[in-house]
Amino acid sequence: MQIPRIPVNIENLYKEETYTDGGMIRLRKLTPVRMDGSPDDARTPIFIAMISVNTGDEPLPINCMVENVTKLEEAFMCVPDAVEKTLTNLFPPKKNNKYNS
Repeated sequence: MQIPRIPVNIENLYKEETYTDGGMIRLRKLTPVRMDGSPDDARTPIFIAMISVNTGDEPLPINCMVENVTKLEEAFMCVPDAVEKTLTNLFPPKKNNKYNS
């Protein structure tokens, strides 16, 4: 069996930090960096909220993109909307019709 070589995109490197509110929310901040580890100010940070949804059997981990923010405070303030958007996309509301009323 030949093991494939895994490519590394050195033009797309990030430093990862994790923050929490001490409760349900963990927030990852991915800060763009250059190959030498210095900040890459030409790119904006990425924020990802991480939550667990109780499914009844086991917790389901879900990642939610927090969009259009550049600062940690903004990201935490936008987490509820990001979670709602992600959960709505994952579990769309059932429409009432003659087959599922």
